[in-house]
Amino acid sequence: MEQTINLNFDLKYSLRMIILLEVLFLLLLLKSATLGIFFAVFSCALFLLYLYPEFAFAIALTGNIILYWFYEYINITFPFAALLTYIVLCSTATLFIFMKEANGINLNWNKLFTLTFAIGFLMILGIAYSSNKGYGLSKTGLYFVFNISYFVIALLLKNKYRKMNNLFIFAFFIGFTFALICFWIASEFVYFKFVRFSPAESINPIILSRSLGISAICGLYVFVRNRKNIFGILALTLIPITIAPMLWSGSRAPLLGLMITFLLYYLLQPKQGIIRKISVSTFGFLAGLFYILHTSSHISARVSTPVAQEASAAFRVFAWIQAVQDFLGSPITGIGTGSFALNTPWLDLYWPHNLFLEMACENGMIGLGLILFFVILVAIYGFRNIFYYAKTNSNEMLQLSIASSCLFAFSLWNSMFSGDIATNPVVWFSAGLIYALHPTDGKTTANNKMHL
Repeated sequence: MEQTINLNFDLKYSLRMIILLEVLFLLLLLKSATLGIFFAVFSCALFLLYLYPEFAFAIALTGNIILYWFYEYINITFPFAALLTYIVLCSTATLFIFMKEANGINLNWNKLFTLTFAIGFLMILGIAYSSNKGYGLSKTGLYFVFNISYFVIALLLKNKYRKMNNLFIFAFFIGFTFALICFWIASEFVYFKFVRFSPAESINPIILSRSLGISAICGLYVFVRNRKNIFGILALTLIPITIAPMLWSGSRAPLLGLMITFLLYYLLQPKQGIIRKISVSTFGFLAGLFYILHTSSHISARVSTPVAQEASAAFRVFAWIQAVQDFLGSPITGIGTGSFALNTPWLDLYWPHNLFLEMACENGMIGLGLILFFVILVAIYGFRNIFYYAKTNSNEMLQLSIASSCLFAFSLWNSMFSGDIATNPVVWFSAGLIYALHPTDGKTTANNKMHL
């Protein structure tokens, strides 16, 4: 049974909170010589967020990558500046949404909500018997800051389909803008053709490739939704520019995942015949693989190198084996949140680089069951959305549903190869978007309402 959380905010109270957030934000940046620029940018950002609060959510969807680059580019040394900016932007955007809703916002307490918090609470319990409580506490805290907040942010867009459409548009153009920044950086970095490209020290190649992959998927949505006008043609021409830095990064999993996701986007189109889907998908996969192997020396070299001789791939395989052994050694409770460790002569790993194995080895069968149930349930909702909107001939909603499902597939794919649970919040963001698109009758009872 779904429960409804009714969120009502007083206008004067909301304005005070916004002013307080602005003051705190400016006080944190007092040491910067670029305070005036920050004030001007932030003031403009407030106006933009009031009109389009989904712009802040688009920054979050793309992994806040442009914030990390911006703070490193202007040499801000204040700790966690990008994280604080993310919190301020999303909090302010959320408050603006609340202010525009006269009757407040209702959040359905659904099964995905329950599973999301259950995973978090299980991680908290796992800290008690963790061998690395510091990392376990940090990872759990970031899970609540990012994963859960991303999920809730997506739910705020329920029944706001124009804002969701804007979210994808903003996410695409944020990625395209950052791709242009990468071109500018690469033009001054003569060695980028010989090493894996990264636009900043705080942005490793995998993070870059993941973020631009998300933007490229959003660009594909923009093209499909507007393929009969100039806006769609423009999006189609800009997508290759967005993808180019991914090739320079040499990140195999995100690029291969993007190629598969593009094919999935086509396969999920209900109006396409099965024979055509098979032929187009086969040709598209082979053509994409040929393009990757013959246009990027980084990707082709890393793909053609045997696993045993390629350090990055070998370490991941060793980490997966270690995670399986840890799970078999303690299958019920796991070894504790943050306890995974693989010590090698060259590199120490503290997560298995696989979301399922991470939950299994650290939180046991319950953790594995929760994450599997979460993924399966999201997939079911995704397919239901597509079938429903195809049946009702709601093309706009159909394309939003397909794009959200593809974002989920892409982010889940990446979580199988890199990062820990707290660095894969887009899995939860896209899951929230899928549920926000899920058709409901809107019926609630007084007993099901929780007031915050």
